[in-house]
Amino acid sequence: MKSIDYQEDINNKIFHLALSKLNIRFPVAEIDRKTSAGKGNISAFIHNKKPISDNFIDKFVEAYELNLDELKAELTNQEKRTVTPKNGLTFTEMGNGQFTVAVPLIPFEAHAQYISEQWDVDFVHDYEEVTFIVDKVGFGNYRAFKVKGDSMDGGKILDTQDGAIVLARELQKHHWNDGFRENDYGWILVTQHNILFKDIVGFDREVGEITCHSRNPSPEYSDFQLSLNEVHQVFKVIKRTF
Repeated sequence: MKSIDYQEDINNKIFHLALSKLNIRFPVAEIDRKTSAGKGNISAFIHNKKPISDNFIDKFVEAYELNLDELKAELTNQEKRTVTPKNGLTFTEMGNGQFTVAVPLIPFEAHAQYISEQWDVDFVHDYEEVTFIVDKVGFGNYRAFKVKGDSMDGGKILDTQDGAIVLARELQKHHWNDGFRENDYGWILVTQHNILFKDIVGFDREVGEITCHSRNPSPEYSDFQLSLNEVHQVFKVIKRTF
């Protein structure tokens, strides 16, 4: 009869994590002396041939003056799955089907620096990182931007206030000619002169020109045309934090 291996049981994992920290020379005899659990049981626990009860774990951590909550937290951190696609970002599984990801934060005011360094593979190390919770691993080029100004704040739920931080995924240039679909939160446009946050409400393929729209109804934020020849990158905003 094939024996059952209990190494995936949570209490067995906690027990073995604790053993790795304690470095006991003769664990069977010593743990039996401290817990009275029986040498046969302890040997089975060590070899994952028997499930470990909550009662034994409580006795064990008390005997060795360990903190059970800290052991559980450390175990959780060790078991978090991380995925690093070719974009270089690390997505860490949270355990609920979601992931955390840290991305470089580009302030609008850092336009000149960003334009000059964006093709340097190490440039992201010059920027602060911000963490977002996402529903899946992303394989595109992601950046976070700190919004400056209230041109995209028209007071509605999908509008974005000054100072907000947005997570955005780059729309590669070879897709630009397919057009720019309506987006809940808008688009980040990295141009020759500045970084813009706008809706794209029109696209003239013949001349390669887009119409940029602000959600703030104030007259100073009127629509304008922008040649794609002046645009370095286009990012679709997918999440925001305030």
